[in-house]
Amino acid sequence: MDSAGYTSAFNCTLNTHYRNATARLITGAKRREHITSIVCQLYWLPVRRRVKFKMASLVYQALSSKVAGYLADDIRLASESSARSLRSFSKRTCSVTRVHSRFGDRCFAAAGPRIWNNLPASLRDNEVSCTEFKIQLKTFMFQTDCGAS
Repeated sequence: MDSAGYTSAFNCTLNTHYRNATARLITGAKRREHITSIVCQLYWLPVRRRVKFKMASLVYQALSSKVAGYLADDIRLASESSARSLRSFSKRTCSVTRVHSRFGDRCFAAAGPRIWNNLPASLRDNEVSCTEFKIQLKTFMFQTDCGAS
């Protein structure tokens, strides 16, 4: 599934316009200047990436039992939900809920584990604190989008 599937295109476009206007206001940039370099300079994620960031953070908190029960009930590790022993147990992957519609793909129970499973194994490590996880996640996403080293 592409990144546009988690939120509506209209909301992403509207939020992108607000983000770009705010970036120009903060930096004093002109309307004709390219916004990508300005946003990267401010260390801001694109709107669709920000949605994925929030969902991955919620999944991490659900796995750490630091979020409301109704969210934690939707997230299960593959090692907890299967009776068979699989190679993915050591990689801390989540079991993805099957859905039969595009609308169902957007629900937290389906989109959250899918985003989580696409993260590198180093980010899914159990030994990382919540604050450290968010720092590493934002750095990973920022490097993917802006090509920072």
